Amino acid sequence: AVAEKVIELSGKPLLWGRSEDTLTALTNQLGLDLNHFSVVDLTDEDSIKKSIATLGQIDGLVLSAGTLKILPLKMYKSKYFDDVFSLNVKANFYLVSHLLRQRKFNNPASIVGISSVSSTQSFLGSSLYSASKAALNALIKSVAIEAGADKVRANSVIAGMVKTHLTQNVNQNYVRNHAKNSLLGLGDVESIADAVSFLLSDNSRWITGTDLFVDGGYSMYKPST
Repeated sequence: AVAEKVIELSGKPLLWGRSEDTLTALTNQLGLDLNHFSVVDLTDEDSIKKSIATLGQIDGLVLSAGTLKILPLKMYKSKYFDDVFSLNVKANFYLVSHLLRQRKFNNPASIVGISSVSSTQSFLGSSLYSASKAALNALIKSVAIEAGADKVRANSVIAGMVKTHLTQNVNQNYVRNHAKNSLLGLGDVESIADAVSFLLSDNSRWITGTDLFVDGGYSMYKPST
């Protein structure tokens, strides 16, 4: 959905990910040439660094890589911690760090991190996921400060629960409670994509270091568990 919005802005999205089959299917669905995607292991810093070296200048970056693990704190294993933080935090850190280091951002440019209401309101079993998304929020604010002099903006979209493949792995009682506690009900990916599109566009040219809540009013209430 985000890539479609970028195309509507007359942009040329470049899709990165680990699955060539998924990237090929998405590229074909969007009507793009196959040179609009790259197979990159976002958990490997060397892979990211080498891929960035082949890039030209870019106008925007959407940090959308993420994974979800819901378990009581006492049941976590070190592997779970590594898996979640590697993708939700380290991958995004490496991407931004090396893009800035190699001076790949145009002036002006925009970075958007896709975060979650779980970063500010935890629920049972969310300790690891919530901590990783809170770390992403902090990272985005630091980027806004460090890159602002080069007119690179950085903002977070704090997304409420929307219908995606990730929500299928969440206890459905929680999904129903989340929808009940949202003034506007459960959201859709298009609402998140619209917010990302706004923050990428020149319409948000005087906005940086901000958390934009797109949650249907969920953050106004204490979540039911």
